[in-house]
Amino acid sequence: HEAHMTFAAYLASRSLSLDVWDGDSLLQVGSATLDLSPLLRQGRPFSETLAELPIMLHEQQQQPQALQAAIPGASDTSAPTILSRGSVVVRAIVIGKEPRDTSNVPKASDVSTGPSSATGKR
Repeated sequence: HEAHMTFAAYLASRSLSLDVWDGDSLLQVGSATLDLSPLLRQGRPFSETLAELPIMLHEQQQQPQALQAAIPGASDTSAPTILSRGSVVVRAIVIGKEPRDTSNVPKASDVSTGPSSATGKR
């Protein structure tokens, strides 16, 4: 049970990075990020998410040498630039399954729902 809770906490707080590549040129187009928290089933038989994710490209933009020379103390460091390269639609589905060892897992009909279940009245 503790491993399941740890995994659920991981999904709730993390995201999945997707690299998008051009199939013809075999060059990377950019990256997209999918939030994993909508994929928590929370007792449901399945969960799904449908998201349009922006494809972002992180580029290093070099400053012109004339500008670097004109500014005292300027270094050769480049300023990162983030460019939007379009979007990608992602559909992710998580389908639950029964655990392999069900000997110690109570069935839904065996779980009491409160004091009225002992008498059979609801």
